[in-house]
Amino acid sequence: MSDLVDRGRTGSDVRERWTEIRRIAQGLLQHARNRDWKAVGELHARREELIRSFFAEPVVASQASEVREGVRAVLESDKEVMVLIRQEKSNAAAEMHRLQSGREARKAYTDIGNRN
Repeated sequence: MSDLVDRGRTGSDVRERWTEIRRIAQGLLQHARNRDWKAVGELHARREELIRSFFAEPVVASQASEVREGVRAVLESDKEVMVLIRQEKSNAAAEMHRLQSGREARKAYTDIGNRN
């Protein structure tokens, strides 16, 4: 039989697993909003592990709608996370530029002072 219900993956198991995956996706988004990048990385790794594990077996037609909705929710959440990551990356690049400019200015003043 090709139906996964007969191999142990029930509709309630699918629901529970996607509820957990979606919960993690929301936590990931909340941590990104709070700029807690370490937690973002940890949750992302955990979520990817759960998704890989889930898709190690094929999805049966009767579960496809629920899985599709879960995937959509994760992708929607990830869009905002990606925006926040790009913003943080841009902010970090601007800060690095500011620091580099400050170092160069300090070096120029130091070099002038050493010539006198």
